[in-house]
Amino acid sequence: MQYAYEGHRLAAIEHLRPPGTGERLLRLDYEYLDNDLPWRILEYGAGPVSTPTVQAVTTFAYDRRGRLTGEARMYFPDPGDATQNYYLEYGYDAGGNRTVKIDGFNDRRVEYHYDVDADADPAVYASRNNRLMWYETINTAPNPEVTLSKTYYVYAYDSTDERRAGKSDGNVTRIITEHVGESAASGAEGGQRGLRGGDRPTFKSREGERGTVVPTVAQGESDCASGQTKYTAVRLGYASNGRTVTFVHDESWCWDQGCPTDYAITWGREFRYDGARARYMNRKLDPAGLLVYPAVYTPLGTTWSDYDVDEPYGDFTVSTANPPVVSNTDAYQPGLWNRIGGTSNYLHNDHLGTLRLTTGSTGSPGASRVLTAFGDHIPGSTTTDRFGYVGAYGYQSTLDGGAEVFPYLHVGARYYDPSSGRFLQRDPIGIRGGRNVFAYVASVPTGAVDATGLSIGLLPGPQKKPWDPMDPQRRPRPVPMPTPPLPDDIIDLEDFIEPAKETAKRVGKYVVLPGISGTALRDLTPSKSGV
Repeated sequence: MQYAYEGHRLAAIEHLRPPGTGERLLRLDYEYLDNDLPWRILEYGAGPVSTPTVQAVTTFAYDRRGRLTGEARMYFPDPGDATQNYYLEYGYDAGGNRTVKIDGFNDRRVEYHYDVDADADPAVYASRNNRLMWYETINTAPNPEVTLSKTYYVYAYDSTDERRAGKSDGNVTRIITEHVGESAASGAEGGQRGLRGGDRPTFKSREGERGTVVPTVAQGESDCASGQTKYTAVRLGYASNGRTVTFVHDESWCWDQGCPTDYAITWGREFRYDGARARYMNRKLDPAGLLVYPAVYTPLGTTWSDYDVDEPYGDFTVSTANPPVVSNTDAYQPGLWNRIGGTSNYLHNDHLGTLRLTTGSTGSPGASRVLTAFGDHIPGSTTTDRFGYVGAYGYQSTLDGGAEVFPYLHVGARYYDPSSGRFLQRDPIGIRGGRNVFAYVASVPTGAVDATGLSIGLLPGPQKKPWDPMDPQRRPRPVPMPTPPLPDDIIDLEDFIEPAKETAKRVGKYVVLPGISGTALRDLTPSKSGV
């Protein structure tokens, strides 16, 4: 790999065949805005170094806050190939939540709804903490537009009191998708966008979680009978700390006149960790045991991962035979090399550390990878990489026989959803990482990563040496986050002793003084202010 710089900016990354061949595997050229964010990436495919030919161009657009508002990729050999081309636009609210994603290439629009929306029902969405409650995927090609699916989020409770109050801790326990489908007849109830009304029943799982499900009479998908609606879901279970994901499994059922039928579970996983980034166990669970209550966690085989601190370097599997059979299956050096099933592959990445291309031991290139800046897979593109999106920094997916079964990435202390560009769990460090505790890199995915799930990391910059996967210090450095402005009547207790006023209301480490100017008190010494 070779790197070129223009001043402090990375200008190009070039991946070459072995010396002496004069052949290039991949080259990426970068052009920047004044704020140092890339606005265009020129991609050169395999061929002689002496005759570079641009095969694809990716462009980016941002708002005044630097948030990504649009990205598009044009693949010149086949501009109509849906696995290589995309055109996406994003919109945000004042809190940094994505409100819309427009897929211009496939005629889709996704609308997101949060507990802070003006029309949010406080009786249902009592948290008011930037939580994603549901989103709707719409086919924009027909007139009128047709809803394809609706996805709803269920959150865990910290305590019985919070459950009674309708408040939860902000960590997702269930993600439910209602598949309305394009087969819905025009004008049928639920087939049109108009069904958002107040007849949504409250959905309660066996743990008493709260969420919503919209029953419809639209034509269901092929594996449900006519007049039924298909539902799928992913369930997440947590350790006693309420933050660490320890098991996941899928669900599916059909909705028939207000009753669920044909409930099924097809896969399950149990996880264990040595640290936030070190997920040392990934155990397959027998789906049959998950269908009973209480659940029976019967292993079907276990993959154990070895880590150097929190950097993975190898996997081995343990069978359920007696005695167990142990086999060394895979080896990893994220961002550089892996050995999968005895076959070695070399990894070629972009400036984010995202896998773009693999080569075998002979140097022959494999299939290219096409992911958006947020890590969303383009339909039909390769999704069989454990360390794909920002894989060089340890982002990892959950695979089964090479296929991705759990569409959320393990990113340090949390799990990340590339399709919505958000974390599934709130930030364990609270608002010290920013006011929006679910936001991913402040919606600037072209210029930062978050390898720990706790803080935004700078990509290698002007004063740093070129990014080198062999360098153990290659992890991004945390960016000091500015202290968010506080309302005028809030005082930080790290600077002031708690006031003795009876009217003061303590909220965490802050104290609210109704009618008293916090700005004025900040300008005084503690002795003068009497606090």
